[in-house]
Amino acid sequence: MFTVAISSLFLKFIPLLPRQILLTNLISDAPLLAVSTDTVEPSYLKKPKKLDLKLISRFMFYFGLISSVFDLLMIVFLLLVMQASVETFRTAWFAESVLSEILIVFSLRTSQPFFKSKPSKWLLWMSVLAAAVTVLLVSTPLGKMFGLVWLGGQMWLVIVIVLGLYLLLVETAKRRFFRKHHEE
Repeated sequence: MFTVAISSLFLKFIPLLPRQILLTNLISDAPLLAVSTDTVEPSYLKKPKKLDLKLISRFMFYFGLISSVFDLLMIVFLLLVMQASVETFRTAWFAESVLSEILIVFSLRTSQPFFKSKPSKWLLWMSVLAAAVTVLLVSTPLGKMFGLVWLGGQMWLVIVIVLGLYLLLVETAKRRFFRKHHEE
């Protein structure tokens, strides 16, 4: 939500309504309740790693920066290329934000490529449920309570492409990060 604060400086409207921000956090945090049930990489079971707060800080800054850059690119794309109305902008950004937060957890939870590390059943199913709730809210009249509107197929295609590019960039950056910091 750092990007909401930054973007509000140059947008003529509030990028997400307060209830949309709360809903974003509620939905995207729900799967994180299951992180404690997640599996641990075998290398950590053989020899536990020492907690390195500097490395964690670098990791958070590095991937937080990537997230913010992607958010800003999404804003520019929605406004300049898609010429989205305020309501469509908010809805698309809401959907993309929630879905990207859910998706990126699967990448950042492991130093391996995300598809090589099996998540716990709870994390997987809570994530699927949260994603389904997001799509349901954006695709049904239920979303109107939160100021969300119907997104057409073209906007969903944009969101899917953005999510794919974001995941690809995070996977690439993660590989570089762990190679540089000898954590794999």
